[in-house]
Amino acid sequence: MEKRDCISRFIVRRLSRRHAIGFAARAGLGLAGATLLGCAAAPAPTRAPAPAATKATTPTAKQLDKLVLGHNGDIATLDPTYDTGIIPGLPFLYMVYDGLTRWSRDLKSSPHLAVSWEVPDERTWIFKLRTGVKHHNGYDFEAEDVKFTVERALDPETKSQAVRLVRSIDKAQVVDPVTAKITTKVPDPLLSKLMGDVLVYSHRYLKEQGKDILATKPVGTGAWRFVKWVKDDYVELAATDSHFSIGKPPIKQYIQRPIPSTAPRLAALLTGEADVIYSINSDEWERVEKTPDLGIVYANIHASFPHFGMSQFGDSPFKDKRVREAVNLAIDREGINKALWKGKALVLGQPANPGCFGYDETIKPYPYDPKRAKELLTQAGYPNGFETKLYKSYPTYPQDKEYNEAIMGYLRDVGIRLQLVEWTLAQRTFLQEQVAANKGPEGIFNMYGWCGAAVEVGGVFDSHIVKFDPKAMLGNKGWWFDPEVERLGLEARVTMDAEKRKELYNKMLRRIREEHYWIPLFTTLYTWGHNKKKIKAMYPRWGWMHSMWDIDVA
Repeated sequence: MEKRDCISRFIVRRLSRRHAIGFAARAGLGLAGATLLGCAAAPAPTRAPAPAATKATTPTAKQLDKLVLGHNGDIATLDPTYDTGIIPGLPFLYMVYDGLTRWSRDLKSSPHLAVSWEVPDERTWIFKLRTGVKHHNGYDFEAEDVKFTVERALDPETKSQAVRLVRSIDKAQVVDPVTAKITTKVPDPLLSKLMGDVLVYSHRYLKEQGKDILATKPVGTGAWRFVKWVKDDYVELAATDSHFSIGKPPIKQYIQRPIPSTAPRLAALLTGEADVIYSINSDEWERVEKTPDLGIVYANIHASFPHFGMSQFGDSPFKDKRVREAVNLAIDREGINKALWKGKALVLGQPANPGCFGYDETIKPYPYDPKRAKELLTQAGYPNGFETKLYKSYPTYPQDKEYNEAIMGYLRDVGIRLQLVEWTLAQRTFLQEQVAANKGPEGIFNMYGWCGAAVEVGGVFDSHIVKFDPKAMLGNKGWWFDPEVERLGLEARVTMDAEKRKELYNKMLRRIREEHYWIPLFTTLYTWGHNKKKIKAMYPRWGWMHSMWDIDVA
């Protein structure tokens, strides 16, 4: 019975126990092998290092009285349970809240609200918490906050977006006020990194004020406290007196304004209305560079990438491997890169990038070969091409409108005619619900993508490749399914040995490429304009500003 329980834990809602046994057999593992995957012998206890001083944690010597950031959209919500990846919300979230771990400017995960942790066995994590930390309302930060935050994210009634970060967790417990214990359903080698994006709030505050209080009056332990949010106008934060990580925050008053269009955003920087702006089109780079007191940061950290998925529901032409290959050969990625970003982005051939652990350097980008694409379409029975839809996601990436239009043009040249459909956040949820019910969307889907909170291919697998999970509302958004891809990804996600995990990731990525399931494009080149009189340097993590502690004041 113990072996069966281990197998069922290994697959975690992905397959029935019968299918899990079949999986183990196909992998050459048998029941004993499946047991090893799910219930391996406990490794020697490990402990995270004590926090080390980095550029990101050095107390700031100077403070700005005020900084205004012009972003490409408004924040989605004030509650971190519901916004875990929409770029305009990230500066706000990571300024108001903290996680148990955090990423430094050089993308290394380190202790934060947790000062250390032990892993006595593959499913148990014991976090020692930082003492003396208080929430903005004066309540002490304690282990019960960690337990409450995790349980709220896991609660199906909450319908949390953060569930993707904690879904391997079986139980969160309080050992004592400064010690939290987390037990996972399966070995999760990425847990400590993922807990950097599980932003912690006060259990007492929510129990006293109600579960919806964070939507209007957010309270965290971050270096800035919430002041006001006027939807579609601005959000305002104020610096705390001191913060355990950065000491005195570099900005006293922070204002973030949504300015969706690039021209007004640039005008705001040029006139001084904004001190920092997100995303400048390449045809304006030289102008900004030559303007006194203005500068641009080119953030191509190779950890973020847009991509397309091809739905294989119903009678989709994308069920045919030849059609999928034709689509990939029809797109001149390097031409788009040169036209939009002067060649500064990196063209990709896989659903990952060099910043992801598990990236396979042997997988090269698709060549641009429209002649071969037409031949493949003819062989597949589409000599005159076909019509379908292109679902464009809500604004996330720089110049996404331009590269969507370019790709539509390249596909039209080989006979694939696309109808553009704007894909709002609400529509995305609807489409995911359709998939969960085994109904169609049809067409091609333009989506954001990155390596996830752990900066591993496992993050891509969790968010975009694994079979869609309606409870977690995440998984394969290209709407195709391959049992072999699933097997390799699931095994990798519970493999604690890093080299073995990388080998499995590589096999999975090669399978995706061989079957042409994905339409990889390029890394995203993020650009940030800034007033050099106020800001000496900026350090965008993954390309976007994770927090305003990622600046050096002039």
